[in-house]
Amino acid sequence: MSSFHALFGIVFFGCAGKHVVSSTGEISPEDSLVPSIKNIEFQGDLKGKLQAVGITQGMVSENLIRIQLQLKNLTEKKINLNYKFEWLDEEKFVIKDSSLAWSALLLRGGEIVNIQSVASSSRAKNFYLKIQSAKSR
Repeated sequence: MSSFHALFGIVFFGCAGKHVVSSTGEISPEDSLVPSIKNIEFQGDLKGKLQAVGITQGMVSENLIRIQLQLKNLTEKKINLNYKFEWLDEEKFVIKDSSLAWSALLLRGGEIVNIQSVASSSRAKNFYLKIQSAKSR
């Protein structure tokens, strides 16, 4: 398999618009520079409890990619989680910046929430989204 295959998640093609997240695929070489979700990784016990149900992509000033993802809690229980967006350059290397920080989120049973991120560099061409259960204290 080539490095263009999605390993864990969802792949989208296109520069802007809203899409229903429902399949796994691969990014062809001609689409590799198009802003898209490369992967969404639900870590640990979150697989089957959460679903990405939509995405909106666009550009903001200075050619920065902006992403909004709709995330749904498929259970009837609340879920505390942490997530982070890792922005990737055109060669698929992570851009080291402040966007590597984890953010906390609480989803109530059945709730759909929007999470957003804006790339901090115009070098960003794609991103990888990691979602994990929050650590209990």
